[in-house]
Amino acid sequence: MLHLPLFFQAKEKGRKYRQFEIIHRTLFYTIRIAVIQGNRAKTEQAFNELKMMLDEKDYARRFVTYDISLGWYNCVIRHLDAVPDWLKGEFAPYSHAYFIDNFANQIKARYHYLTRNYLPLLSYIDKMKRRESILYGRVEMLAMEACVHYQLKNKTAAWDSLKEAYETAMPNNIVTPFIELGKDMRTLSTVALSKNDIGIPKEWLEDVRRKALYYAGKQSLFISEHKAHEIGNIKFSAREHDILSDLYKGLTQAEIASKRSLSINTVKMNMRNIYNKLDIHKISDLIRIVAEHGLV
Repeated sequence: MLHLPLFFQAKEKGRKYRQFEIIHRTLFYTIRIAVIQGNRAKTEQAFNELKMMLDEKDYARRFVTYDISLGWYNCVIRHLDAVPDWLKGEFAPYSHAYFIDNFANQIKARYHYLTRNYLPLLSYIDKMKRRESILYGRVEMLAMEACVHYQLKNKTAAWDSLKEAYETAMPNNIVTPFIELGKDMRTLSTVALSKNDIGIPKEWLEDVRRKALYYAGKQSLFISEHKAHEIGNIKFSAREHDILSDLYKGLTQAEIASKRSLSINTVKMNMRNIYNKLDIHKISDLIRIVAEHGLV
């Protein structure tokens, strides 16, 4: 983990000398730390600071770096539709380890992983192994590769990738890339603990399993709080609110049309609007969300 006082000092010096890349990276890792802590307020504060940087005309890459942070966050909260489109596409060709394209590739890798688009992801990781790369990002990709192989039921390759990730991370005691894989790493490390010959100390596997489980719990809570916040900010028209209330009470479309003196088509149109705003497809989901969030 980062030493937070030094982390804060780096951000303040970055502001003093207008070193925008340093400011962005400190804010990006602030967001990652806030997710681990389950601190949504800290995440919002960091994003507000990132948005303020969009007004910095001297920071040419401000929109790209903002998208990278936003893309990572939307992957974490599983809001994949909100990942910027350019971070959903093909991996950029390698140029230099510290070029922005390679940081963007890390987000593309997460998106491909979560959408189970494994072939281009594995191809990218294989190429990464044969070139210079930033250590932290290298560990991230190797840990992800291990989980991909396990999900593809290629357990031998999974143990090999996990061992390579462990050996790459251990000299610098890097753990966070493993635990940020949450449930998937918890599952992988749990199964690995039952093996005797994969070349990874059981103490390390147990530590990663426990921390990944903790992270998964925090992430789940974070996702729930984010959804609650989004639902609480949804704006319904007066007619949509009336129809939402009627649906919650169990009225049929025909009964709502009769009660509200509306045509069936008008009721259906408003129902579609309600379903789209809540991002649901079934009446059972509507009833649950209305009950959980007190929407009527």
